[in-house]
Amino acid sequence: DGTVDVLVRPEQIKLAADPDGPWEVVSVEYLGHESLVEVRSPNADGLQVTARHQGDLDALLGSRVALSVQGPVRAWSTNEQARL
Repeated sequence: DGTVDVLVRPEQIKLAADPDGPWEVVSVEYLGHESLVEVRSPNADGLQVTARHQGDLDALLGSRVALSVQGPVRAWSTNEQARL
């Protein structure tokens, strides 16, 4: 039991344009064939996540997106700093 910190690489975060999606786009940096897209959590904690998106994404500032994670992530206990 307890809380953990989770490490997710930006390229593992997959975004999909979704007008009913819970995440709000707050920043888009175009890098040619990919973009860095920063999204904000709908929760009061204000968590922001940066995704590295390949190809086109209709993600204008303020638009809504769905977020998913692809591949393994790293997690460790916030109490013991021991990797799980």
